[in-house]
Amino acid sequence: MTTCPKCNSQDAVQKVTSIVSGGTFQTTHNVPVKSQWGGHTFYGTVSETVTEKTELARKLSKPTEKDWKKVKTGEKSLIMQNYLKLHPEPGPEKNYTLRVFTSLIGIVSLPVSGLLLAGNNQLGLYVLLLFPISLFIRKLIFEISNSQEYKQWYKETQQLVTDLRRESETKYNMLYYCHRDDTVFLLGTDYCMSASDMGNMGAWIKLGRTNS
Repeated sequence: MTTCPKCNSQDAVQKVTSIVSGGTFQTTHNVPVKSQWGGHTFYGTVSETVTEKTELARKLSKPTEKDWKKVKTGEKSLIMQNYLKLHPEPGPEKNYTLRVFTSLIGIVSLPVSGLLLAGNNQLGLYVLLLFPISLFIRKLIFEISNSQEYKQWYKETQQLVTDLRRESETKYNMLYYCHRDDTVFLLGTDYCMSASDMGNMGAWIKLGRTNS
């Protein structure tokens, strides 16, 4: 049996993956809908399936793709602060605003093309092409605008986050939780966090850095 490093008990220890799978369930609700046709209003219901989790399962669930993307593109305080001390950013990214604007055009093109196609307007097909074109132009702007030094630095920082994510997800399957003192721990290491701390991306970054 597995022993909690904080209270030395075994009877209240459970694998984190078991808690999350056991605390995740789906419920089906009937949602009222209203529609109009031929000048008449019709009322009815449609079934909607929702995935729900217990409070503990929610706290112990792995970060989403969106969470990791924020680490890659967001605040440097999470993962970059120590890295940047050794590898300072070689100047700000050039034409960053133009890249963001190009991305927005691509994002907006999706719902606009959908509306046009829903109305049998073939112009929607041409608008839809803006999405892959915007991705290509966004990448082209980055490649043309920035020096080789900056592009190499950017590639290394992105790879750093990718490696940490892979490591943390591998170790996630080896995490245990003690119900007695609300402790998440990785057996054989000094990794020890409260369940509430697992909602912070810093806890997952630390997990990725922990040697098992």
